[in-house]
Amino acid sequence: MEEKKIFGVDTKEYRDAFFANLVGKATVEQRAIFADNSAYGDGLALPVATDVAIWDQVLTAHPILNDVSIVKSGIVMKVTQMTPDLTAAGKGKKDSDAVVALTFTSNEKVLAGKDYTTYVELSYAESKMSQGAMEAFLVNEIAGALGEQLAADVFATILTDSAANSTVKGGTYFETIKTALGKATQAQNPVIYAPSALYYAILGEVDSNGQPIVRDGVVLGATLKKDNAATKVTIVDPKQFVLNVVADTQIKSSDDIKTSCYVIGGYLRAEGCMRKTNAAAFIA
Repeated sequence: MEEKKIFGVDTKEYRDAFFANLVGKATVEQRAIFADNSAYGDGLALPVATDVAIWDQVLTAHPILNDVSIVKSGIVMKVTQMTPDLTAAGKGKKDSDAVVALTFTSNEKVLAGKDYTTYVELSYAESKMSQGAMEAFLVNEIAGALGEQLAADVFATILTDSAANSTVKGGTYFETIKTALGKATQAQNPVIYAPSALYYAILGEVDSNGQPIVRDGVVLGATLKKDNAATKVTIVDPKQFVLNVVADTQIKSSDDIKTSCYVIGGYLRAEGCMRKTNAAAFIA
């Protein structure tokens, strides 16, 4: 008997079958690729090249996502978050008193994930485009939408976790950044993320001698980056933020005869948190 060949998610055959299947154009042979392979029997596993293309675009569009620690665990993960206890350290001390060491309160964070979804409608006429054109279009649309949602949530979580390190802008950005950096005591390699308007405001600021405060992309030892998902000027050691991907990117479709189109949805489940809450600060 002739042995059936199994086409894995890293093969061109699987990739072609996957996109043909999305819009109901898969041949008998292409449908058999899913049926014959128990690992991908539901036909939903994303082709490797497509998954790589989506993540490449997500990470390129948002520096924060490229910089944080991403763990594609595929499971609910627990992280121990450390918060400094400032109630006793350094309070009312005389020179002769013993130094009170800074202690930390631990808090177990359960990263079960949040659902991120988006969808694209392809008319029956549009679905006749070539496989390459369809893949490029879907990767661009799905990566753009999921990346925006994910990056916005990462910044929101950083602000929540480091709420005690909020700094009100007073005077120049230089002085305010210096104050904020002083609060982010556990940020070993701090990065300053800012949306366009604030990024260029910092970039254009000069000191009392008329010299730019940003030199070679760095302010007071912190790298300055533009990320429009940020709502505040956010200073953080990105490696102290862990992002757990509970369910990696998926693409599914349904046929809507009422509107004569295929509805193609993208999905991702992830959640993150700061490992140390004082590894970040922000300018309110």
